[in-house]
Amino acid sequence: MGKLFVNIRSSYAKMSKTEKKIADYLLQNSPHAPLTITEFAQRTGSSEATIVRFAKRLGCDGYQELKLLLAKEDHHIVNQSIEEGDSLQEVYGKLCDDVYATLLKGRKNNDDATFEKACRMIEGAKAILVFGVGNSYAVAFDFNHKLLRLGFHSSAVGDSHLMLIDAAVSSKETLVIGISHSGCTRDVVDACAIAKENGANVIALTSDAKSPLAKGADLLLHSYSDEMNYRLLGLTSRYAQLAIIDTIYTHIAMQDKETQKAIDKIESIVIAQRYTKKKRNG
Repeated sequence: MGKLFVNIRSSYAKMSKTEKKIADYLLQNSPHAPLTITEFAQRTGSSEATIVRFAKRLGCDGYQELKLLLAKEDHHIVNQSIEEGDSLQEVYGKLCDDVYATLLKGRKNNDDATFEKACRMIEGAKAILVFGVGNSYAVAFDFNHKLLRLGFHSSAVGDSHLMLIDAAVSSKETLVIGISHSGCTRDVVDACAIAKENGANVIALTSDAKSPLAKGADLLLHSYSDEMNYRLLGLTSRYAQLAIIDTIYTHIAMQDKETQKAIDKIESIVIAQRYTKKKRNG
């Protein structure tokens, strides 16, 4: 899959109706565009001016540069749906393409300032609560595990009643991290809102910047994903969220000397519990 097609997908929502026709044509047909801009406009039901505008939206100087990129593109349909009868290799390949596309598109959604602010909020909190339900709880559990290894006082909460209890007793020294792919999970949204009323800072980790969770948060970590509704396990959204979590974990671990000491201490204790070769053979 080439970067141009990833760029088309990531820019798709902001395109005009006519530009989307051009994008659909390119995503569904051969990557080699017609030789002339006139022919291309006829095939897509658009004008030459729209073709040029579409090319510039993708960062090209004009149609000629777009045509050159199309000719070089390693074309795969992004986010292909898995169909009945697909071989295991085909399923694996489509899943890999989905994950690859998601991670590339996700790089555009969070800048240095966003990541830096998230790290500072984590470092400044006396207590951290990570909320998530269902599949998002698995992500919350992973985030909590990494925070504990960094030496922070953190807990992952997946039960709706416990979320409300923790939110009710939170304070301005508490940081709440709400995780929801849709950003509309009522348990997480409500608990985060209650925590915020009590003075807690809230970070939202979601794919929808316009969702209730994102709008009610102090900071948005935007985990872009083209998740399909039938994918109950939320595969690509989980990879997008884990990549953000690992970025934060790595940055804090590398920048803070006290955190490095905590990591070393925890690692020494964990390693001491492992079976040595001698113990295994005994």
